[in-house]
This record gives sequence, structure tokens and C-alpha cells, in this order.
Amino acid sequence: MATIGILLVGHGTRSATGQEQFRRLATAVAERVAPRPLQPAFLELAQPDIPRAMEALAGAGVHRVLVVPALLFTAGHALRDIPCAVEEAAGRYGLEMIGATRPLEFHRSTILASIECWHAAQAVKQRSGWAATAPARSAAAGESAGRASEQSLGDSAARLNVDVGDGDAAHEPHTAARSGPVPPLLLVGRGSSHAAARATFRRWAEARAAAQHVDRWQIAFLHGGRPDWQEGLEWLAAQPGPLAVVQPHLLFHGQLIEQITQQLRDASRQYPEKQWLVAPPLGPHPALAQAFTDLIDEALATNAVSGA
Repeated sequence: MATIGILLVGHGTRSATGQEQFRRLATAVAERVAPRPLQPAFLELAQPDIPRAMEALAGAGVHRVLVVPALLFTAGHALRDIPCAVEEAAGRYGLEMIGATRPLEFHRSTILASIECWHAAQAVKQRSGWAATAPARSAAAGESAGRASEQSLGDSAARLNVDVGDGDAAHEPHTAARSGPVPPLLLVGRGSSHAAARATFRRWAEARAAAQHVDRWQIAFLHGGRPDWQEGLEWLAAQPGPLAVVQPHLLFHGQLIEQITQQLRDASRQYPEKQWLVAPPLGPHPALAQAFTDLIDEALATNAVSGA
């Protein structure tokens, strides 16, 4: 029987931290689907790209490939860019494409990971104190690249009353009691020219807010949607209370996270009475690794790949 391999495709980023987060996710998924071969690939901006990953799968004896887009929603990359790049590479190496998993979208793990990242941002405030000049984080040697980079980002942001949640802390279960009102929350999406993707994010945000019993929340899009980022910031600044929490609904660190943090530094000058907290991206949360494994199992169980 022809061997089926898995191609896990991320968007790609120039951020070394974001690349490392994706590789950690790929390693966690590979451990769950072993002994089936899995290769990670970036659509753009980083290596290995899709052709190199497909070459590696062919070298491992794979004849049929299941594509796993490491994406939150169905939009241009999932519908067009990834399939075109994979089809071209498959022809080059004589591989048969058997389909693709669906994006994460409403998978329960996305809400779990999002809430854990929210608690990580809250932990920064609790560790560093209300009027802290920098989040308290260890700089000990041997910490992961993700934590080291998040510390650098958090230290620069906190000088202007902006705290960034600890990405690694978000990947550990929070077992402490979680009572009391939840402060106003701004959920920030990448945005898309696809109306269906924007509508899906709105529905996801409703489910996310309901899961944590958030009374005051709003969404904003960085690009290609309304309310836009500036409108979201203005809404959050107008909410009662001194704490303003911004939660990017993004998988990995990169340019968009840096853009958010820089603009919040500007907002902290305009609204000095607020303490701005930025939750880390979902990253290699164990729940997400299991979610992608679930999607792989689901796809392999369909009639299209019944020989898996």
C-alpha cells in the first residue's frame, strides 16, 4: 500500500521566534502521528519551503500526501496559494495529493488555547505589579527562543505601560481559581478580503467570549475588515476600568504582533490612565497540536483516503 505522508504548511514569517514556534508545533504533531512521516513547510518567507518539504517526503518513501494548512480560517492561502504550490511540487516529485484538512476555525482547542493565553497576560500583571516598569521574567540561560524574544518585546513595551503576556506560560495549564469579572477584551484578527473568513472570526469571537463569560468585548481587524484596528482601540480605551486587554487571534509571533505592540505603545501615551496588556499568540499550545492531529485523523478516515 502506498505510504501516506503529512505536509504541515504554515504561512511563514521572518521572525525567528515565529519560525521556532511553528517548528515546535510541527514536532508535537509529528510525535502524535508517528510512524507516519510528517514534514513542516512555510508558504513564504522562511525555509523549508513547500518544494523542499515535498522532496523530503518523497525521499522518505512517501507516495501520497495529505496537506495540513496551519491556518485559523479558510481564506486565500487555504483556497488558492497553498494548493497551487503543493500541486506544482507534487508533479515535480511524482507524489499524489489525497486532499487537505480543514482549517482550525471552530475547533474547541482554539478557545481553550485563547483563554490560556489570556491568563498568561494576566499573570504578567500579577507578577510585575500594577505600576511595573517591566514584566518580571527570568532571563536564565537555557530558556526557549520563544520566551527570550517575548521578554525582549515585553520589556520594551512595558516601559510605556504595555505588557506582553509570556508565550511559554500560556502553554502550561492554569489550575488556579478563575473568579471575578473579566476586564474588557479586544479580540484582534488578521483580517481578510474574504467575507466568509471575516464572518467566521465574528462567530468564533462570540463563542470565545461566551466560554469565558466576558461581558464587554469587541473584535477588530488589522487588515481588510471592520471594525478596524483603530476603531477597536478607541472602543477599548473608552471602556470603564484601568485595565485594557488586547488579544491577537494569531498562531505565531511575527510582524503583526510587533505592529500591535508598537501601536499600543503609542496608545499608552494617549491614554496614560490605562494599563495595556497584550496576550501572546496561540503558538505551539499542546491543545493546538492535538487539534491538528484530530483534523489529520478526520481526513484520513474519509472515503477519499480510505486506504490510509
